[in-house]
Amino acid sequence: MSYSNASRMQFEELRVVAFGSITNGFTEFGAPYANPVRILKVVNGTDATIELSFDGVNPHDVYLPDSAGVYDFTTNRQASSDQAEQPKNTQVYLRYSGLAPSLGDMYLVVVFANSQ
Repeated sequence: MSYSNASRMQFEELRVVAFGSITNGFTEFGAPYANPVRILKVVNGTDATIELSFDGVNPHDVYLPDSAGVYDFTTNRQASSDQAEQPKNTQVYLRYSGLAPSLGDMYLVVVFANSQ
């Protein structure tokens, strides 16, 4: 069965930041989004506490060492036209909190919807 208002979930290229590139000031977590984002998955594969920011100035979330989380902006939507999403050309920033990481990587998975 096919729906005329159905969307296909697609993925942007995986964003990876190695531990040595993470500083104590907010830096870009990869490139800005090429598409409006419906789902983000963050994986902290480092041995440090990492803070995320969605404006590059203020901390908005924290990831303890070896943790992960998902932001699903489309959960509990009312209709296909009533979707929450992060705008195209915005991005996530990251920094360490406390001790600097000494191993591992940070990963960001970006999922968007396409009606084609």
